Amino acid sequence: MINIFTMNDIDIKSFLRVVAGIQISMLALIYLDINGVHIPLLREFIGFLYLTYLPGVIILRILNLHELGNIKTVLYSFGLSIATLMFLGFFMNAFFPLFGILKPISLPYLLITISLFVLVSCLLSYIKDKDFSNPHFVNIQHIMSQKAIFLLCSVPFLAILGTYVMNFYNENLFSLIFIGSVIIILFLAISGKMPNELHPFAIFIVSISLLYHTTLISNYIWGWDVHYEYYLANLVIKDSFWNPKIAHTYNAMLSIVMLSPIYSEIMGINLIWVFKIIYPFLFSLVPVGLYLVFYKFLRESKIAFLSTFFFVSIFTFYMELPYLCRQQIAELFFVLIMLLMIDDTLKKRKRTILFIIFAFSLALSHYSLSYLFIIFSSCVFFVSFLLNKFSNKKFELKTITSSFILLFLVFSLTWYMYISSSYTFDIIIQIGNHIINSIFTDFLNPEKVEGLRLALSEGRPTLLSIVHRALNYANQFFIILGFATVILYKKLKVDEEYILFSGLSLLLLIVGISVPFFASSISMSRLYHITLFFLAPFCIVGGYVLIRKFLTNKKSTIKVLAVYFAIFFLFQSGFTYELFEGQSHSIALDSSKDYPVYNQREISGAKWLAKLNENKMIIVDDYRYPLLTGIEEKEKIGNFPLKTSEIPQDSYLYFGAFNIKKGEILVGEYMSQRFVKERYLRLAETIVNRDKIYDNGGASIYY
Repeated sequence: MINIFTMNDIDIKSFLRVVAGIQISMLALIYLDINGVHIPLLREFIGFLYLTYLPGVIILRILNLHELGNIKTVLYSFGLSIATLMFLGFFMNAFFPLFGILKPISLPYLLITISLFVLVSCLLSYIKDKDFSNPHFVNIQHIMSQKAIFLLCSVPFLAILGTYVMNFYNENLFSLIFIGSVIIILFLAISGKMPNELHPFAIFIVSISLLYHTTLISNYIWGWDVHYEYYLANLVIKDSFWNPKIAHTYNAMLSIVMLSPIYSEIMGINLIWVFKIIYPFLFSLVPVGLYLVFYKFLRESKIAFLSTFFFVSIFTFYMELPYLCRQQIAELFFVLIMLLMIDDTLKKRKRTILFIIFAFSLALSHYSLSYLFIIFSSCVFFVSFLLNKFSNKKFELKTITSSFILLFLVFSLTWYMYISSSYTFDIIIQIGNHIINSIFTDFLNPEKVEGLRLALSEGRPTLLSIVHRALNYANQFFIILGFATVILYKKLKVDEEYILFSGLSLLLLIVGISVPFFASSISMSRLYHITLFFLAPFCIVGGYVLIRKFLTNKKSTIKVLAVYFAIFFLFQSGFTYELFEGQSHSIALDSSKDYPVYNQREISGAKWLAKLNENKMIIVDDYRYPLLTGIEEKEKIGNFPLKTSEIPQDSYLYFGAFNIKKGEILVGEYMSQRFVKERYLRLAETIVNRDKIYDNGGASIYY
């Protein structure tokens, strides 16, 4: 059987036949849907393949990129496809209105434009790549003989079953079993009972399962940022046009306002499920790319597997990133950039083309990550310049050049200055000024430094919380020890570019726990998550070096490390807290906690209020605020103040299920626009002299 993951390596005629088959199937399925004939899941599946794989793999043929292997072919194809969709959407939105097409981001025009792109790209691929043919084949019998494959394939279904039972029966047993199955996968990989060739697939399975075991909680989107991302993307779908003048940072991110509407229109699915299913699927490829990077860096599959497992075990990966859809896409481009840094198989010109495409796409996906990349790239170039000038050792940078840095900087600044009324650019300037103005007065002040405050705060005074904190401290020690080991161990040949980026990541962590308002501008947990793109392997190396002081056997050392990180994962996932304390920080295990997760009655109440309201303010508590931002204009929504006397009189008060059940509302104190402290007020104090105008049992509204 021909390997479908490496379509760029088959003969051009077979390739074009496959492309034509997918294209015709897509058109036929949409035609049937329009005429009332819907084949369940088929349009969705073909649509996903059509949008996510086809444009990218055609571009690989145009660039004559072959023999990349399964994983890199899929990753590069997905990255190029997503970049293509964002750029095509922007082109349509900018130029189609000039020809009288006022609704460019609608199904007919999207379908025509993407189809024409596929047609022209196929013609170019035929002209440039018609002579190449080296198909790869898949041995189905060999794959099916691997016992681990059946366990791996069952894990995502177990995760989905866990969310279903949790949503409808409020029972977390299957979710707990799922977490246990992830530990089994870890031990199978480290013990050698799972072939090394299955490690990337195992990483993908663990990643997608962890993401779905949280994203599929509730039938609605949950979390913070995702609700306004949804509002802006939904606005594009309603108007069939993107308004670049809306002054908000999210509105400048094509990963939200262009990519998600295109998926929704072509696949024929609700935008909610694009965010809950499609984006997590794309994001689950990030750890797979990291596994390749770590393997290239460490040259040992089990250590690379442990490094990647450590990366995904941090709760930020599956508890915070799911409600940051723009960052999910940005991180996919970021890991593709990392892959290009360590990929020795590509010629310089082709590497440069891919590098520019992925870097520009990063800038269009997430402003904070792109600015960090600019800073990192500039520092790496400057440090390598100094080392080349004043030391005997020559540092050769494969991708980072002065020309690239200048090009990327100009592109990013131009985009952020002229899109969304330069709102994104202004925000970055404000944050920078805030940091500079307070760096001398509040240096190492826990009240102003989020990273230091989190490190010094005691949290819940329980035995489990103490152990959990100790494990986190140990990981930081391992990272430092591992980095020092790699730097000092002369025999270990490492990629110089990667080492420089890793050193800057370590410095970034230190800055996060010492410089005021720096970590709070993007959140310390997210900052830590970003640094682990480079630092995760050093944690494993540090742990390995320490344990080898007590154990002489290499296999035993790795197994002990696996046990350690399994325990760490059980704490991060909330498993231990749920098992021993009966409560957890994970929404997948505990529905009793107050969190931005909403039921159907709360959603109905919010939509009713949005239809009723004209120009009056809607006041909500901090955990109900995100829900309203996804339905109503953000300018009309306000938070409850700390003093009830300051609540605007001519306003609506919205309360959700938790507020009604507990008789409490959450109000927060903020630092640099970041939530730092919570406090609950009695609901009864806020509704004095107000009338109830709506109540459906899960939401109530007062005026």
